[in-house]
Amino acid sequence: EDQRLTPVALFPGQFLPSIHPGMDLRLELVGYQYAYQRARVESVATEAVGPTEARRFLGEDIADAIQLDGPVAFATATLETTTFESDGRTYHYHDGLMANAEVRLRSEPILLALVPQLRALWSRLDG
Repeated sequence: EDQRLTPVALFPGQFLPSIHPGMDLRLELVGYQYAYQRARVESVATEAVGPTEARRFLGEDIADAIQLDGPVAFATATLETTTFESDGRTYHYHDGLMANAEVRLRSEPILLALVPQLRALWSRLDG
C-alpha cells in the first residue's frame, strides 16, 4: 500500500545544468497512447555519463531496449500511484515499462514565439 515507484529518466547530457529536483516530469508510456503520467523530479545526477556506463547502470535487461547516442544524465522521480489508466482500463506499473520523459526547460510568452523580433524588447523589460 505504501509502495512508491521510482522511474529513472535519461536526458541528453547537455541539459544536465537545466534539470533540478522539484521540476515537473511528464511520462508518456510506450504502448499506451495519451496515457500521460505526472511526477516530480526527486534527484538528478551530478555528472553525465557515456552510453557504456549508462547501460551498465541500467542492467542487461533494459540496456538492450534503449538507443543511446551520446552522454546522458540520470534523474529519478516518484509516482504517486502504482496504477495508471488507459482507454478506460486500469493497469499496474511494472519493472521495465518504457516511457518518454519530458521536463520543461524554459518557457516564453507565445507572442515572442510568433514575433521573434520582440525578444530584444522583452529582455530589456524583463531584466
